[in-house]
Amino acid sequence: MVAKQYYDILLKITDVMEEKGGGIIYIRNEPDCYTIGTRYYDEEIAKYLDDNVGNWSGEESTLKKKSKKRSKKQDKIEELYYLWKLTFDE
Repeated sequence: MVAKQYYDILLKITDVMEEKGGGIIYIRNEPDCYTIGTRYYDEEIAKYLDDNVGNWSGEESTLKKKSKKRSKKQDKIEELYYLWKLTFDE
């Protein structure tokens, strides 16, 4: 049940983000929640989660990526994105 609920919500978030030109850039299944990373905060996603997920939170975060032009370890680019943490009741 939880996996199906998560899958349905993930599909809806993907649809909303594709309409706006962004997309999901990060997904992680953690023991206590699912974490989804998108390029930015979106009010439509927040409203959808309010209506369909009992417990969720969001926060801005940064992701360090290796520069494509240089391969040195110190050449990393920081990219800002938004994390949505979804906690489903069993």
